[in-house]
Amino acid sequence: IVSNIAAAIEEQATVTKDVAGNIAQASAGVRDSNERVAQTATVSKSMAQDIAGISVAVGDIRQGGEQVEASATELSKLAEQLKTTVDRFKVDHQQKTEAGPTKPKTSPLTAPVREAKQGDILIPWSEDYSVGVLAMDSHHQKLISLINQLYAALKHRQGKTVTQGILKQLIAYTQYHFKAEEELMAKVNFNGLDAQKKVHADFLLVATTARDRWEAGDESVPQELLKTLEQWLIKHITGMDKQYAPCFIRHAAGAKDAACPLRQPTGGDACQTQKSGNSRLGSKGSQKTEAATVRSSAPKH
Repeated sequence: IVSNIAAAIEEQATVTKDVAGNIAQASAGVRDSNERVAQTATVSKSMAQDIAGISVAVGDIRQGGEQVEASATELSKLAEQLKTTVDRFKVDHQQKTEAGPTKPKTSPLTAPVREAKQGDILIPWSEDYSVGVLAMDSHHQKLISLINQLYAALKHRQGKTVTQGILKQLIAYTQYHFKAEEELMAKVNFNGLDAQKKVHADFLLVATTARDRWEAGDESVPQELLKTLEQWLIKHITGMDKQYAPCFIRHAAGAKDAACPLRQPTGGDACQTQKSGNSRLGSKGSQKTEAATVRSSAPKH
């Protein structure tokens, strides 16, 4: 019996040893599986980081593309502005060339709209438009130049960005010119100042209304506006503006009683006489400065 029990114990020990070995193998397998899972997790994390990096790179590429597109748009605008600038130089050159050594004379009171337009010039400058005041002649030449630029831009179909931009410049400069001109007339006591102010305000209303209509999509405005600008400006310069020139010249020369008859049926003095005897424009030094700005004709272009 003892032998049998000993044999059974030995057999049980062997089985236990085998079970222990199996458990050890299973543990090793589990450990191996855990290592593989850990490796898989590491690889997955690495892949996730790579994907995140790719996403960032794609975002950078998209942003770069947007920047390139914005830069291309800006370059296009700059190119258009450059073309406009070049065209302006061409306009000035053609104006000088086409004007020739002699310039046709027209009645300063009528100044009809020219039927024949050459090149990109709608209104060539003429000595007939000189009012005898250097600063105002310079202003009028600038206004005519802007009208010619608008005409050329419309003729060459340069687009609303350019054409409407020129119109805005024209309106802004016209406002500046009217203010300077009215201050000059007030300084010499020109009694046609109120009439000038009314005409100026009426014209600005027409111009700004046309601008607003054009920006709102009214395509009939450009040609209508060009015709209005050409006819109004020439008529205004050769009509109303020439009336203040003698008055300013006399004051700049130091006349005590600057009587300047208006070229209107009502007659009267263009300059209001100052009974105090202070009709001179400031001191002798200031008279010299103002006299230097007066001349009998505009500079030749």
